[in-house]
Amino acid sequence: MDPQVSATSILGVDRTDDDAPTIFDLLGTDLPARQTILDAALPAAADWGPIACLPAERALADVESDSTIGREMRLRHILTEIEDAYDDAVIDCPPALGVLTANALVAASERSWSPSPASNPPKRWRKPSRRSPMSRPTIPTSSPPES
Repeated sequence: MDPQVSATSILGVDRTDDDAPTIFDLLGTDLPARQTILDAALPAAADWGPIACLPAERALADVESDSTIGREMRLRHILTEIEDAYDDAVIDCPPALGVLTANALVAASERSWSPSPASNPPKRWRKPSRRSPMSRPTIPTSSPPES
């Protein structure tokens, strides 16, 4: 979801086929077919293990100017189509609160962020809860005790 393409690059996703669909293509006005979504998910580099990535591209920046009603629900619909194919989804967001981040917040059942991921990674991941997708995110206020 990030036009800076950080997660796609870090995961080593091979985007040599410029015609392969990206998350930008999937966020179009019509809900893409399940198989189209699954085909768009590319494997990460081998050293990352069995991870698939819906690659981002710089054109995602254009989505921020979209004023279509319901635009913040698109990612949720896409992920609902493929939720039985994956155990978890991690959504990398741009460093701004716009349409792309709103899509991620609406789609997510659990939220976690770090103000500076390179220098301050999260200490732990919280267990999933049955919170409403529209509930407020929680920010850890202290680190767990070191073992």
